[in-house]
Amino acid sequence: MLSFVQDFLANVETDIKPASRDAALAALRPLGLTDFAATLWASPLPDYRLLARHLPPMSPTEVQARWTGSQGVKLLSQSLSFVQSCSENYTAFTEKTLHNARILDFGCGYGRFLRLFSYYSDNVFGCDAWEASLDQSREAGFGDRVRKSDSLPERLPFDAPFDFAFAFSVFTHLNEHATRLCLRALHNAVKKGGVLCITIRPPDYWEDRLADRKMTKETLQHFLATHQQRGFAFLPHGTKPDDPGNSYGDSSMTLDRLAELAEGWKIVALDRALDDPMQRYVFLQAI
Repeated sequence: MLSFVQDFLANVETDIKPASRDAALAALRPLGLTDFAATLWASPLPDYRLLARHLPPMSPTEVQARWTGSQGVKLLSQSLSFVQSCSENYTAFTEKTLHNARILDFGCGYGRFLRLFSYYSDNVFGCDAWEASLDQSREAGFGDRVRKSDSLPERLPFDAPFDFAFAFSVFTHLNEHATRLCLRALHNAVKKGGVLCITIRPPDYWEDRLADRKMTKETLQHFLATHQQRGFAFLPHGTKPDDPGNSYGDSSMTLDRLAELAEGWKIVALDRALDDPMQRYVFLQAI
């Protein structure tokens, strides 16, 4: 941790003395997004007992790796790229900032983005269909912010609408039916004119699986052809790949097919991170 960050945290401990999670997060925001995020990534902070009492502890590296395939500084860098792109594109299409916005993390997992988007707002909420993910978020102190959602939701477990919602590495794992249902549920949860960011995979993903020896050349050609012909390729997980109820696996999708599935949404922008090329950011606006 850099010396100026240490000095800042010491000042928070002695002068500001935050008495709650939201107060502690607010006290860290003058650091700027990168150092705010790096501080949360390093939490708990044994040298700063008051902050350690209120800041959400970062999940262990083994949890990070199991949920996301990465951990530590590399994962932080990838995550910051996404957050910064979300902030820029939300402002571009709403002429507002994310500061004090009502934000939803759809598929929040262990809460890495609950932490990072807290730089902008105290009104950051999450939902997930997997109870084990929610348990991780609850253990970090986000029990008041997360809700259980259905795996094939008709609606989301929140009453008030959101200004901005995002789903990182969620639609990269859903079949077409689940994709349509989740996009519809998100549309019902976001204000008209609000923005949603999801990630999808390009067809290059299947070539990556070949390089990792997780796929034969013949299977690769099948998925590339399916992606080109149908605009959507899906490899389900589990022992019964032909089971229509098996909605979770790995997928790639074209923008044209996404536009067909995303009823009530308009694709308005694209982006990606150089160090995470198989997560293509797609920004949609509710119409």
